[in-house]
Amino acid sequence: MQVLVLTKHVLSCRCRPLNHLAILRKRLPMVTRIFFWLETIDACRVKMLAAFRLDISLSRYGWRLHTQPNPPKSKSSAANPSTPDSSSVSISAECTCISSSLLTSSPRGKLKTTLWLTIVSYKLTDGHQRFPLLRSFRFNWHSSSVQSSFTMTLLSLKEDRPTPKAVYNWRVYACAATASFAACMIGYDSAFIGTTLALPSFEAEFNFAQYTPAHLTLVQQNIVSVYQAGAFFGSLAAYVSSYFLGRRKSLLAFAALFMIGAGMMLGANGSRGLGLIIGGRVVAGFGVGGCSNMTPIYISELAPPAVRGRLVGLYELGWQIGGLVGFWITYGVNTTMAPSNTQWLIPFAVQLIPGGLLLIGAIFIPESPRWLFLKNKREEALKILCWMRQLDRDDKYIVEEVGFIDEDLERYRRDVGAGFWKPFLALKERKIQWRFLLGALLFIFQNGSGINAINYYSPTVFKSIGITGTNTGFLTTGIFGVVKTVLTLVWLLFLIDRMGRRNLLMVGAIGGSLCMWFIGAYIKIANPASKVGGNTTLSSGGIAAIFFFYLWTAFYTPSWNGTPWVINSEMFDQNTRSLGQANAAANNWFWNFIIARFTQQMFEAWGYGVYFFFASLMIISVVFVFFCIPETKALPLEAMDRLFKIKPTWKANKILLEELRAENEDFAQNTRGINWDSEKDIATEQVEGETTKV
Repeated sequence: MQVLVLTKHVLSCRCRPLNHLAILRKRLPMVTRIFFWLETIDACRVKMLAAFRLDISLSRYGWRLHTQPNPPKSKSSAANPSTPDSSSVSISAECTCISSSLLTSSPRGKLKTTLWLTIVSYKLTDGHQRFPLLRSFRFNWHSSSVQSSFTMTLLSLKEDRPTPKAVYNWRVYACAATASFAACMIGYDSAFIGTTLALPSFEAEFNFAQYTPAHLTLVQQNIVSVYQAGAFFGSLAAYVSSYFLGRRKSLLAFAALFMIGAGMMLGANGSRGLGLIIGGRVVAGFGVGGCSNMTPIYISELAPPAVRGRLVGLYELGWQIGGLVGFWITYGVNTTMAPSNTQWLIPFAVQLIPGGLLLIGAIFIPESPRWLFLKNKREEALKILCWMRQLDRDDKYIVEEVGFIDEDLERYRRDVGAGFWKPFLALKERKIQWRFLLGALLFIFQNGSGINAINYYSPTVFKSIGITGTNTGFLTTGIFGVVKTVLTLVWLLFLIDRMGRRNLLMVGAIGGSLCMWFIGAYIKIANPASKVGGNTTLSSGGIAAIFFFYLWTAFYTPSWNGTPWVINSEMFDQNTRSLGQANAAANNWFWNFIIARFTQQMFEAWGYGVYFFFASLMIISVVFVFFCIPETKALPLEAMDRLFKIKPTWKANKILLEELRAENEDFAQNTRGINWDSEKDIATEQVEGETTKV
């Protein structure tokens, strides 16, 4: 069953009181009053629930429409004794001049005329509740005599309002690109450290020869893993800073911490020991963890809806570009420079480039308008929003966007509440707890694929396969970085919205698992580690193992590399999305820490068994995804609660899409065969006649 907003007259955009008429007529045509009804349509039968009078007022930040109960004294309403008392209902809307369907004055008439209006919300004055009517929604009708529940679906489930070309300007792309330097910073730091520790000049500077193999393994693991430990706590601290400082100042603060950490690392040498490197890695990791939480939020809040996915995708792309540079930097210095103090310092110094670009850029980029609205800094928020969109504050697009933000924040305050601690109350709900658990498990299986073992200890991984020689190992690692970057572009541009999330995860896990089984079996049979110091030429089996390693990369990158982040951003409603993002970032860095801390010990203790371990986890992840993760492709975010209620999980997306399609078809069926242009002209004449009477 659907509810339509039904009107006797059609408006373009008219205003009351009449003394505003002369001033505003130059901008928009105006109407003083419109009558409309809420009616249900069920199998072509129409039943009137209530009638209202719609008045338009002019607020400081744009047009807003308000209603008052005003049941007309007509035969149709008199003949309907079940019409409820509507004194507790109020509806507000933004004047945006786009069409919605209407009925004539007869409650059993055919659909005709068009209301040039975007309904934004309705309000139950007794309960002080407001809900959006932008896409699919559900509301409860409360009155003294009737209590029912209805659902409304608009013709489109996507952002389809007209977008001025000025909105797609260089400013929004420049701000997103500047914030994405954080991703370059994260990707580089994750990639360069493993190969830098293997540089002969670094080993000589800090006298690695003095350590026993077990002690050396512990030292290397500590250097790598303290970075992830710092990032874990930084990702949690970002929730605090974003609430009190805002998005831009948080990026500034975390970028400054990263720069301090990078500077500490550059102060290390053989006489001072590894303390500055370890301490610097902790501080830099704290900054990186905060940026990993803050950057996607900042970009998504700044971006226009039509290009939001593309702009947020810059974050993942920046991560891979940073990683690519990190993988190749040590190959470059090892090939072109003689072993020296400068040779190992250069990879550490390159950290300052993306960190410095973020620090300088964050000084000039604007604050998130949404955060400013949240803090009631409306004038500053509106000024930034107009600057970003290159539109005037009275432009229809700006008025709409401000209205959307206001409704979103009001709903957030109603459902969650104002204040720092209120959002945590949502964790009492079992459905939210379940989704938090799913988000955590996604990152357990992502790290269980072996990706971060390769990122942080690629020389160890390639040595286990039989690749010897420092430069050869660095070259192989660099090629690994190229493959990851290219396939990330393929994932971003072609796969994620075509294959869907579930299919990508399951195909990637099955293919990656087979590759890991082959590599482990080769190491078990050929035992390439025993040939170190002897014949270092790779056998045909070793060449095949390298091929399967890159094939594993081809399966992993367009599946488990970025898809868990996409699912995590989709499965939470707006009231818990910030906590969901913090949960994702914290889990990512926690399991990064576990892998970084114990990978080398695993290789020493298990040998080829490490590959079987990763292969087994990937197989288990297939079962987990199939039974627990519903497909979110092609669904509006507002439909996620409905999606997670549908069983079985593997059919939920198909079932929900059919339900939404049926709702849309029912809506479209009631509007079929209508000449909208003709009806608009007729209705406009009716409006002009009504205005003349006034």
